[in-house]
Amino acid sequence: LSVLISASGGDVVSAKLKQYPVSTEDKNTPISLLTETASNTYVAQSGLAGADGPDANPAGRPVYASEKAEYRLEGDSLVVPLYFTTDKGVKVTKVFEFKKGEYLIKNRFVVDNASGQPWSGAFFAQIKRDGSPDPGVAHTSGFGLPTFLGVAYWSKDKPYNKYTFKDMDGKALDLKGITGGWMAMVQHYFLSAWIPDQATTLDYSTAVVKGNYIIRAVGQPVVIAAGAQQEFNASLYVGPKNQKTLEAILPDKGLDLVVDYG
Repeated sequence: LSVLISASGGDVVSAKLKQYPVSTEDKNTPISLLTETASNTYVAQSGLAGADGPDANPAGRPVYASEKAEYRLEGDSLVVPLYFTTDKGVKVTKVFEFKKGEYLIKNRFVVDNASGQPWSGAFFAQIKRDGSPDPGVAHTSGFGLPTFLGVAYWSKDKPYNKYTFKDMDGKALDLKGITGGWMAMVQHYFLSAWIPDQATTLDYSTAVVKGNYIIRAVGQPVVIAAGAQQEFNASLYVGPKNQKTLEAILPDKGLDLVVDYG
């Protein structure tokens, strides 16, 4: 992966898959799965909402600081920490962890409540994509292969569910009290997916905002006492539809079913 993380919110705004060229004719240009340009939006976002969450601040999302502008994986793993302190003195560290040869990115928040009063907030993760066509369809040689472009998710009743952009235009998805699970944005050959901490309870939902399609998971509010510290954990998968890899990431939860044979 070649990843670009924005200081604003610590969002993943670009992810290039270095081993997958855009086409056989252009082998030196990697697929950009996540991207944020003037004409396209497809980003993975996570943060802390709720009463005291910095992402719920009316003044705007937190602007993180980092020790370096560029990081490179040289061993088996790479840790990229981002730092933000609220106006009340609460220290938030947003950490991305990459592992060699993997498309799974670990994401955790460490909230150190150095203020003199309780802090209340909730973890959220979402994927936002515009409604542009699946770029992979342009390289199917005109065979008219059936493809799915849209949202997939896990629910208590069924491990694999699909929800198209047209479905989202008609009615927002709203699932309460999901323990663990996953949610993904799926196209022909690739997907991006947020996989929350499987021990936590979250609400899953969709929304359409200014032409962008959003899938979101929001955890339950957590109160951190003054002087205490707490972590929030999730993982982001950005990569190919490899059944064995996806099954190993989340066994028996249906993530591998995004490789949909109809």
